Amino acid sequence: MTRCVMVAALLLVAACHHKKKTVYAYDGSCPDPAGCVPPPDYPNEYKVPDEDHPGSGADPWGPGPAGEAKQATCDDVGHALASMELGNWADEEALAPAVAKHRSACMKTKLDQAERQCVFEATDKTGIAYCAPRMVPGSEVAVVAAKDCEPITTNMRQQTKAYYASQPIVEKLMVAVEESCAKDRWTIPFGECVRSVPYPGYINTYCAGAAPAPLRKKVADRLAQVK
Repeated sequence: MTRCVMVAALLLVAACHHKKKTVYAYDGSCPDPAGCVPPPDYPNEYKVPDEDHPGSGADPWGPGPAGEAKQATCDDVGHALASMELGNWADEEALAPAVAKHRSACMKTKLDQAERQCVFEATDKTGIAYCAPRMVPGSEVAVVAAKDCEPITTNMRQQTKAYYASQPIVEKLMVAVEESCAKDRWTIPFGECVRSVPYPGYINTYCAGAAPAPLRKKVADRLAQVK
């Protein structure tokens, strides 16, 4: 083997040896068949609670003892916000001060059941500000006034009229959309997006990026109740 070939081979080996390892993706998957490594300083990231990463404590995201829907308390709000702040892998000892702080804020601001439930189900600070502006001073979210809902949905109602005779459910969906606008505190960006949506069932798909998660859930729940 000539000297030049040997040098080239050594350089290739060195390059392979120092090749940067692939870091695990945010969702825990590994895109590299050769394997992945964790980030040097893995942060306390927050993920939406699920079976693999529930909230701290006795599964506050689970149903009640009789299987009923969870009715969020200020303690639940405290856990949810603490987990969002510190990461849902933090242990109870680390979470305790933050839980106490947010539980106290919930009680001091007198969040009602709807607000507590909304905060409990939120997945980011924008959602918290939407659910309970009093919990995030200075981050109030502008919402559509009920009187402004009619012009927002006019275009959609005109386009869906052709379906009323053959698909009566479409008119019921339109009513649900209009009620949602009047009662569910649509954000201004969401309302502006809905102006160009042609069909009520497409709202959350077309305008997902324009609304916080709790609002999208309210809309989805209303549409799901239409029969």
